[in-house]
This record gives sequence, C-alpha cells and structure tokens, in this order.
Amino acid sequence: MSNILTRNPKNKLIALAFAAVIYGGLQILSVTALKEVYVFEWLGHNFYGYTWIAVLILIAFDQTTVACFMTFGNLIGAIIGQFLGDFIQGQRMSRITPDMSEEQRYLLSTHYGVFIWAFVLLGFAVLGIIFAVVPRIRRKQKSA
Repeated sequence: MSNILTRNPKNKLIALAFAAVIYGGLQILSVTALKEVYVFEWLGHNFYGYTWIAVLILIAFDQTTVACFMTFGNLIGAIIGQFLGDFIQGQRMSRITPDMSEEQRYLLSTHYGVFIWAFVLLGFAVLGIIFAVVPRIRRKQKSA
C-alpha cells in the first residue's frame, strides 16, 4: 500500500526537476548577472520569498499541477514585476518637481515590482488550483 508521499513518483520527479531548474536558475541569475535589476536583486536576496518551500510541499503531497503553476508564475511574475514596476516608477517619477518634500519624492520614486511579482504569483497559484480541481469535479459529476 502506498501513501501520499510515494504516490506518482514519476510526476513528482518531473515537477521537482522543473521547479529546481526554474528556481535554481533564477536564484543564480539573480545573484550574478541580474544583481543590479531591482526585482531580481530583491528576490535573490530573499530567496524568492521562500515560495520554493511551498512548491516542494505541494509536490510532496501530489499537487504537481499547482506546484508547476506556482513555479511558472514565479518566473513570469518576476519578469512582469520588473518591467511593469519600472514603467510605473518612471511615470510617477516624471511628476517630481523641485519644490516637493523628500517624503513626496521618495513616495513617487517607489518601485512596485515585488508587489506585482507577488500578485502574479498568487494569480498563478489560484489558476493552478482551478486547473487541479475542475477536472476532479467533472469526473465526479460524470460518475454520479
């Protein structure tokens, strides 16, 4: 009899390899080539918010679909967060005038890339849950 941790070892290994390549590659890039890029520098310094631990737990408990969505969301979120964060920061900084206080200048120069990364990652996690749950519901409806 198999338990949850030994079920579907092939799927788990594939998901684990996918996550390791994405998270490991991003971590290496973030602390080397992209260490001057705000979102990647922050995420590399903070080990991608330790979201890889959640991915490992999901893989261990046979939730490979959600884990793969989160892994892909991490990659897409970092890229979107950097570019959209730069765009928003540029737009806001263009409103800075010489008569503004330091606090106003600081607030207008804030980079929102990490928040964007987190929202994209959360969105991909929700999509992963939907893609994992909907087929199960449909199968139950057909068998009933």
